[in-house]
Amino acid sequence: MALPVRTHPLFYARLHLALLGVADAIDSEVEYVGRHLPEVEARFADHWDDLPRDPDDDNVRYVTGVFETIPALFVIEGRLVDAGTLISIRNIRIVPIPS
Repeated sequence: MALPVRTHPLFYARLHLALLGVADAIDSEVEYVGRHLPEVEARFADHWDDLPRDPDDDNVRYVTGVFETIPALFVIEGRLVDAGTLISIRNIRIVPIPS
């Protein structure tokens, strides 16, 4: 059974901060929200038990992907909340790909 997924409003602020100073930052934000977010939410909902886990917190899983607008990878953190009934997306890490 798929768990419901909610992208917390705080996530959007963290996405913006993670891209500050990056050329094409606005395009990258639009790319993530318009293209990657639905897929990330679906992967959390449908594949929670199969996703990479945080070694220190069993309630945290990760989904990774690649931006097209900038040379970078992203790692999205999902956390099981509300007594295990909801997955909350709150954090993003962006890792530049060296050229």
